[in-house]
Order: sequence, then structure tokens, then C-alpha cells
Amino acid sequence: MSNELNHATLRALKYTAGTPGTRLDAYHVVKISDAFTIDLCAGGTGAPDIPYGIVQPAEDDPFNTYLYEASTYTRESYKDGVNASVCCLGECMAMAGTGGFTAGSFVMADASGHVIDHVPGGHILGKAMETATVGKLGRIDVLVNGSADASSLEKQVASANGAITISNGLVIITKAGVCALTLADPTTANNYDRLHIQSNTAQAHTVTADFNGSGSATYTFPAAIGGSIDLMAYGGKWLLPVNIKATTFTGALVGNVTGDCSGSSGSCTGNALTATTASALASAGVFMSTEQTGSGIAQNIPHGLVTDPALAWAVITTPTGNAGDTIAWTKDATNVVVTATATVKYIVFAVK
Repeated sequence: MSNELNHATLRALKYTAGTPGTRLDAYHVVKISDAFTIDLCAGGTGAPDIPYGIVQPAEDDPFNTYLYEASTYTRESYKDGVNASVCCLGECMAMAGTGGFTAGSFVMADASGHVIDHVPGGHILGKAMETATVGKLGRIDVLVNGSADASSLEKQVASANGAITISNGLVIITKAGVCALTLADPTTANNYDRLHIQSNTAQAHTVTADFNGSGSATYTFPAAIGGSIDLMAYGGKWLLPVNIKATTFTGALVGNVTGDCSGSSGSCTGNALTATTASALASAGVFMSTEQTGSGIAQNIPHGLVTDPALAWAVITTPTGNAGDTIAWTKDATNVVVTATATVKYIVFAVK
């Protein structure tokens, strides 16, 4: 244990240099290399090395037995093959990289093994206890158990037309008008990265990309707050789930409903739906009637689909307020035949 710093050290590891004569400087971040050896941690974002700890000079060794001194090595460096002192838990000193690190911030290793403020996509090394500028030493509270952060979420606010620049995180669209976004192909190093893109304005925003490797295509959001898509990177492409998506939904389920209110035929009792619209269903092969008024006897509602629809149903839009309201339906190649309580308002749907 150091008599100056409150940290645990490990002396059973050795530095294995890639080039003879290369030294490992103290206060740099190291990783586990071959069995029971350490090497410089080439950190950064994307697919960085996982940090193990920070090399410290053997300050508690008065005979300097764990240091190698020669013309090419300083008292704070380690020669290939010698034992090294590594701070892997608690407070210790670290060398700041470009940009330095800031007191109170999570930190990570850069590509040279120096310590910098954490950015999404890097492995968290610990937390800065004080601020240090580039090339200076500062105290770090090392916690390598918190380092598994390669999937750390990035964030981007899209307030204007342009490119989505992150590959693994959250994009929120805030532009007041329609926002036209582009998304470049990911690399294979981004395999399994995920993007969630969501709108915070009621606009038909667009994202243009080579979705599913099928060529450039444009995805158009529903013109409603909360519209979103989820993408996953794999094989150098963005995979877009092929789902049926509704652009709008209004209304709420109310009252006590009994019976089967779905299917190609059926009947139900009670207040099924209120203030429901289905503009999103207006497409080829789908029929939605105008609001109808029940008469207590069978009514033919032509659906115009030419063939017997695969699915048809009717929903009450304005009940009489009586618990005995009922609606029932059947279908054929020409009509949806509905029997509803007199004065009840309803809408008929059919899908080819």
C-alpha cells in the first residue's frame, strides 16, 4: 500500500512491450494483456480496450526494486518484463490527455492511455476527484467495475435538417417544421448498435437511409408528437423492423363491454368506444363507413371491396346511454350487415 495515497496496488503483473525498449510510463491507464501481464490501454470510443487500472510509481519501495533505471528509462517508468504497481481501486494519480479531465466527471482512457472526461462509447474508468489540464496529474477515484460502457447511449437533438451523427443512442426531433434527416450506413464495428429516433413535434419528419440494404429510402413519421422508429446496425446496414404502423389513434375504451366485439362476425353489449377515428386505415383494401344510425333491424352497409373481406367489424361511436345497447354484424362479398339498437351511432370497418 502507498503511504501517500489510499489505493490498492497489484505487483504481480508485467508490462509486455510490442517493441523492445518501449517503456510503460507511470500514471497511464493499462489493460490486461496476455496471462498475468499488463499493457497500455488504447482507449477511446467505438471498440476500445477495457481498462484495468492506472500504473503508479513504486513510491513505497525505498530500494526501488520495482523500477528499472537506465538512460532510456526514468524513475517513473517500467521496462518490458519487470513488475509494475497498478492502482485498480480507490484514489490514485493519473496523467490528463488532450482536453484534460474535470472534477466530478466520469473519466475514461484515450488512445494513448491518458485520462480524459468520459464520452459515450468509451469504457468508464472512474471519477475525477479534481480537475487536470493536458499533461498534468490529477486524482482519479478508480472503479473498473463500472467500466463496461461500450454500449453507452449517445444523444442528439435534431432541431434542423441534416445528418444523424450518432450510431448508438437516442435522437429527439425538435424542429418546428418538417425535419429532413439523413443517416449514413454504419460500419461492421457498429454491429448491434441501436438508434431510437423520436419526434417531439407534430410534423411528418423524414429519415433517408439505406434501410435493410434495399437501397436509399425515406421513412416518413406520422405528423404527431411521439412518432418514432427503432433501428439496429448489422452488417454495415441499418435494419428497420417491418411492422404495420398506425399514424394516429384517438379515443378511449369506456364502460363495461360484454360479448365478442371483434372478428368477422359477432356481437357485443355496452359502450365499446367513444370519439374514435381511424383515418390511418384509409388505404387500398380497407373500408371505413361514415357514421351510421341503428334502426333495431338489419342494415346493409356496402363495403365496395368486390370480394368477401377477410375481416369486418362495427363499433358504437355514440351510445344511447342505456345498458342494453347492442350491435351485431355479419359480412358477405357486397355488404357488412349490421343490426344495432335504434338511435345508436356506429361505424363499420372491413379489410380485404
